[in-house]
Amino acid sequence: MLLERRLPRFYLHVRTPAGLIEDNEGAEFSDYASAIVEAVRGARCLMKGEVAAGTLCLYQSIEIYDAAGTHLTTVPFTEAVRLVHTPDEDSEAGTTNARL
Repeated sequence: MLLERRLPRFYLHVRTPAGLIEDNEGAEFSDYASAIVEAVRGARCLMKGEVAAGTLCLYQSIEIYDAAGTHLTTVPFTEAVRLVHTPDEDSEAGTTNARL
């Protein structure tokens, strides 16, 4: 008789300045590292939607919990992307204040 191996379930809650958006369903991943990869993908997807709407809040994160409700780690949005700044970012000559 073959025993079915169950994958561990992780919950990826989204922490915003307004509070916590809980993941009530969770998802099965092969391991903890796979859950982190998915949290990074999720953060990037959420940021993509914000940018398309014309705004971006980097003060957000995805908190990973296991099935027992134990907080395992937090993936800040700032760690899901690499921010690139122009060399003259601090000079007024290289910036604009135009609002679209």
